[in-house]
Amino acid sequence: MNFFAELLALGVGFIWAVSGLISAYPVRVFGAFAFARVRQNVVVIVIGAALLFSDSFDLMSWEATALILCSGFIGIFLGDTALFAALDRLGPRRNAMIFALNAPITGILAVAVGKDEINFSEWVGVLLVLIGVLIAILYGKRRDLIHTWEQVRGPLWIGVGLSLTAALCQAVGLVLSDFVIDVAPANKPPVILVAALRVGIAAVALNALATFGWSAMQPASAPSTRAWFLACLSGVWGIGLGMTILVWAQSLGSEVGLISALSQTTPIWILPLIWIWTKERPATIAFVGAGIAVVGVFLIQLG
Repeated sequence: MNFFAELLALGVGFIWAVSGLISAYPVRVFGAFAFARVRQNVVVIVIGAALLFSDSFDLMSWEATALILCSGFIGIFLGDTALFAALDRLGPRRNAMIFALNAPITGILAVAVGKDEINFSEWVGVLLVLIGVLIAILYGKRRDLIHTWEQVRGPLWIGVGLSLTAALCQAVGLVLSDFVIDVAPANKPPVILVAALRVGIAAVALNALATFGWSAMQPASAPSTRAWFLACLSGVWGIGLGMTILVWAQSLGSEVGLISALSQTTPIWILPLIWIWTKERPATIAFVGAGIAVVGVFLIQLG
């Protein structure tokens, strides 16, 4: 056990919760696709700079490189874009709760492709995440909450579908990344190089769509200085700082499953942050649902 590493992992959950709140305004100004493009370009610059100073340009096999690029295309290009589209429709609270389903989806996919087996405690965890998410989504809004983040834009089922798509893409991306160890067991690529390749392919895809004239890649309206600042901050804060601290926590020798579980506490962090930010207290049942879901995530990660 390493208390400092676990504290860092908890901090990652907090950082990602703040990132969701930071992103809420610029997503609605830019539109989900244009925001994803701006954010990924910023992240490429941040991670690219980190890669230059890390001396991590190890050669990898074509198989490992292809798996990492597929992981980035599905998990980041498709997953992040769907996540921001859902954020625009559902607001940060509902979106964070539904996206927590990526943990059980990842576990089930890992079993389906023969990478893992699910024991009894992990099945209990899957059930708890599902119950927690359903409670928080169906009963987690008080009638007197009026902040724009609590208003659903468009049909609820579309927003839920987008958030579930994001969770599924994230899970597929993680499982594909795990296969890299199988094709390169003696030469595991550096984490920073993997991150650069995954983010890079997402940025290339988003910029290619913009280059070929897809109008959704352009801002929906003229973004203000504040919108540009928050869009850039979202990338630097959520990916640059969040992933750096997560890798740091994992490098300190604590149990990987525990570190991963602690970093997935975003649904718990986001509720008091929304309360502070909007001056409106989320419904008590929202805290209950988030707590149940996070307990489920712990059982899955530590099972």
